Amino acid sequence: MKILLTNIGELLTGDIAAPVSAATSLSIDDGLITGVGTVDDEAGFDRVIDVRGGSVLPGLIDGHVHPTFGEWTPAQNAIGWIGNYLHGGVTTMVSAGELHIPGLDFENLTPELVTSIAVVSAHTTGRVRHSGARVHAGTVLLVPGMSESHFDRLADAGCRFAKFIFYPFADNAAGDSEALQYLTWCRDRGIRVKTHTGGVSRSGASRPVGADVLARIQPDVAAHVSGGPIPMA
Repeated sequence: MKILLTNIGELLTGDIAAPVSAATSLSIDDGLITGVGTVDDEAGFDRVIDVRGGSVLPGLIDGHVHPTFGEWTPAQNAIGWIGNYLHGGVTTMVSAGELHIPGLDFENLTPELVTSIAVVSAHTTGRVRHSGARVHAGTVLLVPGMSESHFDRLADAGCRFAKFIFYPFADNAAGDSEALQYLTWCRDRGIRVKTHTGGVSRSGASRPVGADVLARIQPDVAAHVSGGPIPMA
């Protein structure tokens, strides 16, 4: 289907170097943007949408969600939460770990368990578009004792993210040698590494992550640095 958006008042590009375009029209063909500019001839389009001076922008990305089983989340016992995100303009979500699986014992997370959870999540929640939204599910929770073969399994399953949370960081690089090895294995496979920062979500679960840990680990994404209830110093 060919769609034309007309009378755009503000077109946000998503390009930080040129965030606003002067274009007033946008053409789309089978879901792909094919033209940005001013279109005077509306012939040939299956649908013409008059934006009436409104703003048009790329779909927003929420980089920190905790999916569990598709559209159901036991944390709030809610159904349809992924689809409801579309009403706010979010079209892509990135898992920060499937933490809320009922019965998950944080005191006994093993390499095999966290790897299996991520693989299953990638093959289920991560396979389908929920109400039009894409969810990058299957973010592995990194724990001590993982081997390179675990990261091979994750890469083969299409898992794209890993996260340090509840991780027993040390006081120096030598003590964090295993964590640093995980970063190498992840980046060799195109897996991005995320880190929880600030105070821990559960008291006593792990060491609070501040600037000293971030300087050693240097993750691709550091969560919560802007504050919230448990901000880093």
